[in-house]
Amino acid sequence: MKKTHWFGLICTALVVLGGCAPAGPSSFNGGGSVPSTSAPKTLRIALQGFEEPTEGIIRYGSGSGGFDPLEHYLLFHAPLTVYDVQGNLIPRLAEKVPSFQDGDWKSLPDGRMEVTWKLRAGARWHDGAPLVADDFVLGFQVLNDPDVPVSRPTWGRLISDIQTPDPHTIVLQWREPSFLAGGNGASDVPALPVHLLSDLYRTGDKQAFINSTYWTTEFIGLGPYKLSRWQRGSFMEGAAFDGYVLGRPKIDRILLNYVGDVNTIVAGVLSGDQDMVPMGTRLDAGQLVVVRDGWGPDGGMTLLMPFGIRTVWLNFSNPSAPWVRDPRLRRAVSHSTDREGMAEALQFGLTPPADTFLFLEDAAYRVLQNRGYARHPYDPARARQLFAEAGWNTGPDGMLRDSGGRTLEMEISATGQGSNVQEIEAVSSQWRSIGVDSRPVPLPPQAANFDERRATVPGGFLWPWTPSLDAPQNLTSAQIPTERTVWKGQNYAIYSNPAYDQLYDRFTGTLDATERQGVWADIMVHLGEEVPLVPIYYYGNGVIARKGLDGPGKITPLQTASTWSIHSWELR
Repeated sequence: MKKTHWFGLICTALVVLGGCAPAGPSSFNGGGSVPSTSAPKTLRIALQGFEEPTEGIIRYGSGSGGFDPLEHYLLFHAPLTVYDVQGNLIPRLAEKVPSFQDGDWKSLPDGRMEVTWKLRAGARWHDGAPLVADDFVLGFQVLNDPDVPVSRPTWGRLISDIQTPDPHTIVLQWREPSFLAGGNGASDVPALPVHLLSDLYRTGDKQAFINSTYWTTEFIGLGPYKLSRWQRGSFMEGAAFDGYVLGRPKIDRILLNYVGDVNTIVAGVLSGDQDMVPMGTRLDAGQLVVVRDGWGPDGGMTLLMPFGIRTVWLNFSNPSAPWVRDPRLRRAVSHSTDREGMAEALQFGLTPPADTFLFLEDAAYRVLQNRGYARHPYDPARARQLFAEAGWNTGPDGMLRDSGGRTLEMEISATGQGSNVQEIEAVSSQWRSIGVDSRPVPLPPQAANFDERRATVPGGFLWPWTPSLDAPQNLTSAQIPTERTVWKGQNYAIYSNPAYDQLYDRFTGTLDATERQGVWADIMVHLGEEVPLVPIYYYGNGVIARKGLDGPGKITPLQTASTWSIHSWELR
């Protein structure tokens, strides 16, 4: 499904001003000077500190909508397919994208599907070993191993088997039809090096396998850059891989600087100590505006790229919580949220408020408009009416109370960086003004128990909803994080509804794109009625490149990482 942009790109020329705070090791040039043609070219990329992949450079099965693994995955590893700027699938490790017309994607008489992938000739791992079909067999086995704690895509259960007729051919057997079979990206079946990991995996010591330094400081992948140095808590360095399947990258080295504060990133960009800020850094609109206005009209580039919808994921982990038992309360808190005011204040009017979870120019959104769906605009009077219908009335102190005198307690949490704190403070203030006993609770993203705390917030967690092709899986029962999954899973609402799970199955099983738009609309109707999520506004993240860096630019919302095309970038 092709996504279109719903707000304009901000493109301004940038000029480097004096500033502060280099963010990398002193052995690399600072000050924003353009490398000479004779010296090795080093690209300095700024990322927020919590984006450092301490659990591993790749996290297979983690979802393409996520940021933290995806920028690193596409730098140091490679999938069979990626999305181009227009949202079209294009081959990466594969020779071609399978199709029904060419016969390498087949529907079988018994309702199953068979998809055949041919690997590109000459594809090699960073240590020089050839990529073989058995590498994907190992990846498939690990992805389906219940003793390995990874976030598994819901559709993964649809793949029943993987076969390798020869060292360069993979055949995936699907139990039932799914349009997702036409691609295999960073969140799908990965290649894992049999020559490095097979023996360790087959010993049966899963803890040793999970804790292997292969995933971190000794990572060997298939991507355009090979890991050459990693100073934990500071930076990661990569060297251009001569044997990359699409040819050696044009930039010799990359330096990923992990910076603890976004304001320091902005200062580093303005001072010339950072060359580039990718989508995965999560710069907010306000920070991008500071760079745009500070640099002026004579240099490089800034872009505000669409990513998704800022959303409160109401938490269903406690079945006795009042909002879990009664959808009227969920609709009431949605009516208590001033979306338009927050979009204007926190997005500088660059993005519109949201009342659903589709981009406004999607074909599925037009279907939804024609079909009709429940909207919950900011309306305090309607909110109070719904609260009263559900048995919650305003007491003398202005707080909502039930017949037993209890207040309606709902925390609102988010990670404590960027504009998140402002957002949860704004939402909490709006909910308190209507009588909800709400308070903002920022969570440190680097906390050891962050995933568990996110899954057990007694209220709601502010987190993006990304309208990607696999986004509907994020509310399925199979994606609920639990202690068994080490709190991994994309269903941050802990929402379980058989009707929704059936809608998701219909969505993935609908091969015709036009028919699938109708199922998208049905999913949005369900969300509007049940309100497990409260949409706030559409938003984007900043992408910045200094003058002399050619290549970074527009990105499809289906693949929210700038580095998908880094092998073709040039640095002057």
